[in-house]
Amino acid sequence: MTFEDSKRRKRDKQDRLLDERVARITSDIRNHIFRQLRSSEAEINRATSPDEIVSVIANTRVKISNADIEGFIAEYTSQYRQKVDAVRDSFEDIRRNPSFNEQDLDITRTMISFDVERIRQRIETYLADINASIVNTRLQGALVRTSNIEDNIGDKIVNNLNTEVTTNLDAFERTETVIQGQKMGLNLFLYVGGLIKTSRDFCRERDGKVFSWDEIKTWDNGQLAPASVYLGGYNCRHHLAPVTDEIARDEFGYR
Repeated sequence: MTFEDSKRRKRDKQDRLLDERVARITSDIRNHIFRQLRSSEAEINRATSPDEIVSVIANTRVKISNADIEGFIAEYTSQYRQKVDAVRDSFEDIRRNPSFNEQDLDITRTMISFDVERIRQRIETYLADINASIVNTRLQGALVRTSNIEDNIGDKIVNNLNTEVTTNLDAFERTETVIQGQKMGLNLFLYVGGLIKTSRDFCRERDGKVFSWDEIKTWDNGQLAPASVYLGGYNCRHHLAPVTDEIARDEFGYR
């Protein structure tokens, strides 16, 4: 088995497990949101005056945004530990041992905190949209049907959160990989992940090839910058695997 095949198989398995965990968390968030709405539906529909409607919906928002949401956020955060392990694995494959000093840990914590806050804001945006829909429905004198709201935006919430989270996690891993590689004096990275029917041209041109960091940092994917972090863009599952000069030369003909 070639170095590239080994890397791709390992990453396919890691990505599949990560996708399953993220999908479970986003599904739990969806179920939590609409379960709370369903439990408040009768009270919302009994409210008649604008003040009553706003008050009931505000209380419902509090019920939705309680500790359960923070629990889901904590589950998201735990996935970053898996990505740190993936970074370690990628270096161990070339017999290198990355060391995370205090400065590295500070950088890691900052990146995780930034990403998690974006997810929290995304969830709050969905809740605000739901609240606005409910307010408008009741002020028009119509009854709120939670099932209709879920049919309209439930899948959107799950799909968008899945995309946001996996894109952030993969970007985090690539950044950590480059940081650790530079610390070790490694300047070459394999663009690995394989191709599927929907692979972008950007990825088709690079998959299975070795590039220097100087080349990578000049890339432009035409959508989500910087390409050195996001590679092909949203939902891109390719990775930058560190390689030694010897592996680059002997296995990929890099000069």
